[in-house]
Amino acid sequence: MSTPLPLVLQHFGSKENLFAAAVKLPGNSADEAAAHLLERPRPKLGDPPPEVKALLRSMLTSPETEEAVRTFLDERISNIAGTLPGPDAEFRAALAVSGLLGVTIARHFLRLDALSQTDDELAHLAGPWLTSIVQQPREGTG
Repeated sequence: MSTPLPLVLQHFGSKENLFAAAVKLPGNSADEAAAHLLERPRPKLGDPPPEVKALLRSMLTSPETEEAVRTFLDERISNIAGTLPGPDAEFRAALAVSGLLGVTIARHFLRLDALSQTDDELAHLAGPWLTSIVQQPREGTG
């Protein structure tokens, strides 16, 4: 069985290039950011590819992978926050991104029974949650 890293290197040249390709966010408005997050929950909530699983597993034990994942997530948060209104945009973007990460870990690594719905059901339920985070600045902040 081959390791995921050769696949990453073959297709992207490096882990950093893989993360850079995944970070791109189209558009520049809160509605577009919400649409971007909502169009992707189903694949994000589905079973991650083997190379993503390997990265997620190793991010807690490998300082190099931890840094790479942190850089990727920080860039993702920054890109999303740049499209959102309000001074708490970065915080809301971080909640959305870390929430999806948490659901992925709970569903595919811990295999929580409560998250055993189909990908479509879970994406349908996650949609309003993500929309409320992305589109609503906190009271008194925007």
